[in-house]
Amino acid sequence: MTPEARREGEAAAPPVGARNAGRASANRIGAAALTGAIAKGLALVSQVVAIAVAVRALGTDGFATFVVISSLVSWISIVSLGVAPGLTLGMARSEGPVDRGELAGLFSVALGVMAAVAAVIVMIAVILAATGTFTSVADTLGATNPSDAAAALLCMVVLVAAQLVVVVPEGAQLGLQSQYVTNLWAGLGSAIAIGALIALGGQATTITAFILLAQLPQLVTRALNGIVFTSRRAYLLRPPAGSLRRHLPMLLGSGAAFTGFAVASYVGMQLGLLVLAVAADAGQVALAAVIVRGLQLQMSGLTILTTPSWPAITAAKARGDVAWIRRAHRLLLSVAMLYAGVLALAVLVALEPLIGVWTGTRPPDDLALRATVAVIILVNDFSHVNAITLVGLGVLRFTSLVLVLEACLTIIAQAILVPQGGAIAYFVALAGCLIGVSGWIFVRRVHLEWRRLRQARPAGMTAAFT
Repeated sequence: MTPEARREGEAAAPPVGARNAGRASANRIGAAALTGAIAKGLALVSQVVAIAVAVRALGTDGFATFVVISSLVSWISIVSLGVAPGLTLGMARSEGPVDRGELAGLFSVALGVMAAVAAVIVMIAVILAATGTFTSVADTLGATNPSDAAAALLCMVVLVAAQLVVVVPEGAQLGLQSQYVTNLWAGLGSAIAIGALIALGGQATTITAFILLAQLPQLVTRALNGIVFTSRRAYLLRPPAGSLRRHLPMLLGSGAAFTGFAVASYVGMQLGLLVLAVAADAGQVALAAVIVRGLQLQMSGLTILTTPSWPAITAAKARGDVAWIRRAHRLLLSVAMLYAGVLALAVLVALEPLIGVWTGTRPPDDLALRATVAVIILVNDFSHVNAITLVGLGVLRFTSLVLVLEACLTIIAQAILVPQGGAIAYFVALAGCLIGVSGWIFVRRVHLEWRRLRQARPAGMTAAFT
């Protein structure tokens, strides 16, 4: 080894305490990944059963209406202001002994903001329902049963608003690297939903009944998780004076970047489905919706590992453990590409039969569609790992802006291509923008961050994030 290489290795080597913290983080990631695999597996089964029940019980038209309602309501995630992920980031940045006052201030401010936002959303939804606005929206959507569609719209708005509150305890658990508890409660909710769908799914002939059957169990168990979490840490609800003024700017500042992630997800996926709903028939909308749900499910499988990793990367940066961050990134990338490669191959070989087994209706064979979806899986998973690494390193605004730019280009391309090409054009636009934007920009920025970390001294790692 050359003297220069030895000096670089010594500079990058973490102290013993940092190595012990790195091992502890790895163990917590392992526990979160194991329980996450169980929870995500149950969630996957729940989603597969839910789609199968929805297509059969609601029919193609009813399922297409449900898809459009889901796309309309998903905008609520945007107004969450990214407070819960901001809470995760704030807790993960903590070094040394835990300051209960600091944690209490962060948690209480986040919970208060989300409860206020949820209350306003529910109030507006009730007013719109009472004035008949939701029924008019259902008529515009061409629903065969406008009153049921209007009730389903109100029901879904209330459920999604409630989720804005329950994600706060989950964000705190993720920041404290105890996500395994969240996973266990989520798995319980999915198991109950599976049982309810199997036992009662045939009777869910209305969109409202289906939504309650499929989504209420998870919400209840997640709420119970929050109640248990806060009851065992009652100090979190006793913030010190001045917490709002101290913590709200930080939560909203980092939360603004995370809000960009939600905007990008909505515009890139859900808004495109609305464009497709206007330009194509119910069959094309249903086909695209099933594939999109499948893409979301495969991504949820990857997040079993990546979700607990980014707070650990944040903590590693705070303690100056550069070597651990590099190892974690390489491991994440290797696992992600192996996972994506297997799934992409399965899609390329048997997409239509898989959809047929899932929904009971097999679409016509389409090699172009299969190849496009396979490319989306490969590029999206590669981009996701690099994005998660950047988030863990604190490069929030840049990552958020790139994703928003990509989403805007995607919806523009979809608006141009979908009226002529239908569902395949929706996915071609998505694949093209993934390759042209985040697929290469994020990996370039990760390499830039590696150079910066090598040049920085460990003592400087606690500096403010980008």
